[in-house]
Amino acid sequence: GRAAFAAAVPAGARRLFAWHVLPIALSFLVPKRLAAFLWFVGPTNLPLGADAGLAAGARAYAIWFAEGYHAAPWMAALVVVLAGVGLMLRRRLAPGHEAVFALALAGALLTILHPQRQPRFIHSWVAAWWIAAALGLGALLAAAPLRAAARRAVAAALVCVLVVAQAEPLRRGAAAARLAENPAGRSDLDITDSYVGAIGGYRNVGVLSTVAAGALLQWTYYDRHRRRRGIESFRVPMVRGPEDVRNAARFWLATTAADALVLIDSRRPEHAIASLGWTPDNLSAAVEEVERQTRFRRIASWRPEAGGLVTVSLWEAVPR
Repeated sequence: GRAAFAAAVPAGARRLFAWHVLPIALSFLVPKRLAAFLWFVGPTNLPLGADAGLAAGARAYAIWFAEGYHAAPWMAALVVVLAGVGLMLRRRLAPGHEAVFALALAGALLTILHPQRQPRFIHSWVAAWWIAAALGLGALLAAAPLRAAARRAVAAALVCVLVVAQAEPLRRGAAAARLAENPAGRSDLDITDSYVGAIGGYRNVGVLSTVAAGALLQWTYYDRHRRRRGIESFRVPMVRGPEDVRNAARFWLATTAADALVLIDSRRPEHAIASLGWTPDNLSAAVEEVERQTRFRRIASWRPEAGGLVTVSLWEAVPR
């Protein structure tokens, strides 16, 4: 009973169980939630044609870790080395440091092992590596035969060196290159702004888009019209070819309860996700199905940017 549980489990672990384990377990009572969770964390959540091997995962995340989260690759290597130093000199660290190293190592290993690999998955544990590196640097300075004032001076000097060393890599880095490719500040909000004001009078709106941005399409609608419902997005989880998209679009167009349809056709390369098959060549089949169907008729069109790479059209249900 409760008394036996309290006697066997420390107070900290009981709080962890009550505020984390139990709520998550209860959430699995929601229909289909447990099945979706098991699919997502399971071995079948694998992009088409991807290599599920451990070496491929380690290689991919090493590149993302170095290029996406550090000003230069040598800084990523320095983080790993200092974290290793901290692990070797852990006897010099204060109690509680084990949690930092456990999170860093377990997070990296489990993320690499999972077949569905995305750079954003590093978000949840990358800070633990930075903290582990700081612990390693602190332990290294503590082991040095220096006075306390000298240690503080060395630590401050090292921080200044790292800050200065990042300036030039940041100026030439991936983020700066991405900004240079888009000097006009082009945003996906330009796409949603083109049509969102015109769909407020409809009860249910369907969005068929070749842009993989379902959440963006929904929250811009909610924000403009202050509604929590009334919009649904067409989506194919995994695409093997145009026929998958064509069949899914045909079924969705025939069964949707929408009384208006927004069609977003983008040919911008950055909108494609090749690993999931979401490419213009495949998704154009859905656009063709919209053009071919008879349930909706086109009533308006927009080109939200110069160059004609994105077209948006509004379709209204034909009265029956």
